[in-house]
Amino acid sequence: MVGDKARLFITRRDHNLVLRHIDNAYIQLLYRNYYLNREEALASIADPSTVSIDLTQLRLQGNDNDKELRYFVVPTTTYDSLNPEERRLAERVHGSGDAFVQVMKMLVSARIKETIVFVLNPDYVKKNAQKYPIWQASWLNNFNGDSYVHS
Repeated sequence: MVGDKARLFITRRDHNLVLRHIDNAYIQLLYRNYYLNREEALASIADPSTVSIDLTQLRLQGNDNDKELRYFVVPTTTYDSLNPEERRLAERVHGSGDAFVQVMKMLVSARIKETIVFVLNPDYVKKNAQKYPIWQASWLNNFNGDSYVHS
């Protein structure tokens, strides 16, 4: 969280603090979130290769009973309907520029109509990231007629 905005920062490998502190991160991630040193986190997110996404600008969906997670849909045929923040996140997940377009075409040819990207609920971030940044590991899940990424 930066100021009063709930933000998602996606780092590259060299600035990934989960990988840098894998033993400590693993134990904390078993219980969901990884809390780390604020100064180290700020240095990592300040790197030019880190993508910053304003979670409040994503058209998020989800179950109101789940206070922690939300998701947004990336339609593989109408991806031009994504707003700029959604497109930046979708491109970080699936590749940028022409690579993104090619991935969308490949998914369409595999009859995958949409991908789903899970993120933390902005309200959850505002409540839980006041003192320390929250880090989580991302992963790509199954291709059972759809595809989703947990960020």
